[in-house]
Amino acid sequence: MHRLILGILFRSPEAVGEPVGVAPNTRQLLRLPTAASVLGLVLAVSAPAQLRSPYVGGYEHQFREQPVSSERVAGGRLLLTELNCLSCHKSEGKAVSKPAPDLSGITDRTDPFFVQRYIADPHRHQPRTTMPAVLGHLPKKDALRHAEAITHYLVSLNRASFSRRAPDHVAIDRGESLYHSVGCVACHPPLNFDEHERPVSADRPFPIMAAKYSRDGLRDFLKSPHRIRPGGRMPDLLLTDGEASDIAEYLVRDTFVAGAVNYQLFYGRRNGLQDRSRITAFRTGVTDGLHLRFPHRGNDFSVTLSSWLQIEEAGSYQFHLETDDAGE
Repeated sequence: MHRLILGILFRSPEAVGEPVGVAPNTRQLLRLPTAASVLGLVLAVSAPAQLRSPYVGGYEHQFREQPVSSERVAGGRLLLTELNCLSCHKSEGKAVSKPAPDLSGITDRTDPFFVQRYIADPHRHQPRTTMPAVLGHLPKKDALRHAEAITHYLVSLNRASFSRRAPDHVAIDRGESLYHSVGCVACHPPLNFDEHERPVSADRPFPIMAAKYSRDGLRDFLKSPHRIRPGGRMPDLLLTDGEASDIAEYLVRDTFVAGAVNYQLFYGRRNGLQDRSRITAFRTGVTDGLHLRFPHRGNDFSVTLSSWLQIEEAGSYQFHLETDDAGE
């Protein structure tokens, strides 16, 4: 197997507007906190060490480390609402259950296969989630069968099909910077941190984001989180379309899309393929052949195409390229 890398430079004396287009599509068990105060009652629950309690941001930040005292009544009331105890139990206090998320478009943005696995065993596929394992009493095979039926129903509510697109590594770099600067890490784990100054958010791991979300679906959620989760626990950061897209690109950076050729698109004028002094990496992606059928502007751009070529026999091989006076 041999690596094939092809660089192409395009120039034109006339400026041409950029065409509109998009890259091609492709395709623990639950327990209560170990010291939970519920309306003044301290409840201690023992469980194996490998089990982790559901993560409730307000509780973790404000009440987890507090000593047992009457002040923890507020923490208990918070858990009543966030763990949705009030769906089955009555409270005489002021606690109100958090609203459920809107599932009408769930499989537009989330892989239906992930949805099925998540319904069958939520705490395995999204550690520390507050969703209960409602099928946990069933054998695994039966749980998956029931979860599949529920998933088919959810798919029937959707207007579009779930699809992935190849990662854009330039956008991933921008998204990493935004993720660590606009407020995401107040509640979600940072990429790197000092274990001596471990943030509370580091204890709330993400699911495998590339297995769960499409880039476009996650972008839409980040742009308008309250439309999907009206409870308001996820704040609206007032992101621009570009910022939401870049952060989503970063979070699903491990997405794999079947394709024959990786491309890297650069904008700017260069004097030969070795000159990189005046160019900017604009986008990366995957396409299905040695062609330029992906969005790009009409002048002063260059493309690197790379792929693998299966060579059956050792020998000398000659490759032929065509160009006009606008290419080198």
